[in-house]
Amino acid sequence: MDRQQYLAHTLKLMASKETAMASDAKNLLQKQASLAASTFELNGKESAIDALASGVDDWLVLLTAHYSTTIKIFSHFTLEQLELAQKSDFERYAEQFIMTEALTKAKGLHKTTTDQFVDIITNGQVGGMSIDEISEDIYRALGGNSAKARAQTIARTEVHNAATYAQQMTAESLSRPLIREWVSASDSRTRDDHRDADDQRRGLNEPFLIGGESIGRPGEGICMGCRYVSLRKVRGVRCFLR
Repeated sequence: MDRQQYLAHTLKLMASKETAMASDAKNLLQKQASLAASTFELNGKESAIDALASGVDDWLVLLTAHYSTTIKIFSHFTLEQLELAQKSDFERYAEQFIMTEALTKAKGLHKTTTDQFVDIITNGQVGGMSIDEISEDIYRALGGNSAKARAQTIARTEVHNAATYAQQMTAESLSRPLIREWVSASDSRTRDDHRDADDQRRGLNEPFLIGGESIGRPGEGICMGCRYVSLRKVRGVRCFLR
């Protein structure tokens, strides 16, 4: 598989997982929007905030499911690209990733929703809006078109992070020397610093230098949510990254 074929195949896998997660995330955001709006209308702000607290568990379930499937797919994909027939230990990788990422991300997503909810009420009250009008604003702002856009951003970020983690962990489990190469998708979503890093090569645990920052793998730190791909042959040596 040459570079362009590899790039196309990786992005196809990535897009498929992003679409599935974005759909689930949008449904959850709309569910939370409906709950917040109706509870606020009937019982007020504090009751609505209490009702929204279940969002942490909802996000935790969603993230756990999509992290697990993404890690499985990209762990197997890594072994296929390295032409290795050995079994992937993706279940262990998924468990480790979920333990370190899922609850923190779930709490962060819940906080964003709650903060938006409070801001809508505050702005509505300052503007002299009625309870019914504020309730409509809550649903429109949290569950309308913005829910779709936010869901897509969440999916892009979290699928990418889990996928690169799976590739890194799978590569580290192999008893063979590997070189990693930064392969930029160079599409409209790729940052200039990440496009400029295309073809940068590093050892398996050696950080990349991206825009003056040291990055262990795509998906970490300043790279969260951007586009790269991984794993191709270079000078006869299998290279790894995404």
